[in-house]
Amino acid sequence: MSPPQGYEEYCSYDEYKDFKKNLESFNPEAKDGYREACFNILDETIKGDQNTLGYFRKLKQYLEKYNNNNSCKNSNCCRYINYWLNDKARNLDNLNKTHFHFFKKYAECEDDKRTFKCTSDIYLLSDEEFNPMNELYELYDSYYVYNPFKDKITVSCTYANEFTTKHNNLVYKCNYQENNNVCYEIERVRLLFEKDMEDTRKICGGKLERLLPIPDAYAKEKIKSSEFLRSISPVPVFPSIIVTSLILLFLYKFTPIGPLLLGKMNNDKIMSNNLDEQTQEFLYNSEEENSNYRKRSYNISYKSLDYS
Repeated sequence: MSPPQGYEEYCSYDEYKDFKKNLESFNPEAKDGYREACFNILDETIKGDQNTLGYFRKLKQYLEKYNNNNSCKNSNCCRYINYWLNDKARNLDNLNKTHFHFFKKYAECEDDKRTFKCTSDIYLLSDEEFNPMNELYELYDSYYVYNPFKDKITVSCTYANEFTTKHNNLVYKCNYQENNNVCYEIERVRLLFEKDMEDTRKICGGKLERLLPIPDAYAKEKIKSSEFLRSISPVPVFPSIIVTSLILLFLYKFTPIGPLLLGKMNNDKIMSNNLDEQTQEFLYNSEEENSNYRKRSYNISYKSLDYS
């Protein structure tokens, strides 16, 4: 099964996991190599908070790592860092969406005049873009936490149910017409989860919550098709014949239409008989004429020419 075309694209779970692991491995206190002028781009609130500054340092390290086609094989590596920055701008105490442009400026401030591969893909997402992406990636995060502990007695049941809860809260929003790729990625991570659940069921048994089914991709179309077929289906033939016969019998017996129909039928019969008689007479006369034509003899005289 390949991802559908023409919809917003998202990282697969495996891509998301790799990007997330690398980003978490970067040192937020490392010197990022930016000159003082780049640091001065930031406002005083950001410069005064070392935790917030750590996200800018991680941004620089990420851009360095995914700056070629070998490490960044498709545009999802850039989509991920842009999502990560949008998430920080929405959820950190000292940041909000009005601060997002600092990420963009900081990414563009390179000492050696290089342009990082992902710089042009850093922009503030609208809520309509961010929210479906965030819900999907939060589901990924739940599986990311659960997977290493799938066979651990102490936490596997809890983590499995946390994934199931997020899945069930998200799956009913799955709309194949509006955003097919969300449904596609939900289905893929669910398959990974169900495979791991073979180990977890041995531990948790009946403590596990049930995954809701993913909606049929063409359910609405099937319902509409069924309704249309019902709307055009013919009335059963046998009952309609009985009803029609009873109506005609009533009209014939108890209304003036009966005698009129009978008279019409008699006139038609008389006309039909007259037409048959005329036709027979015409055929007889034609046969007589043909017989006389065959018996008629022709005397043809030829004048001889004398060439002597």
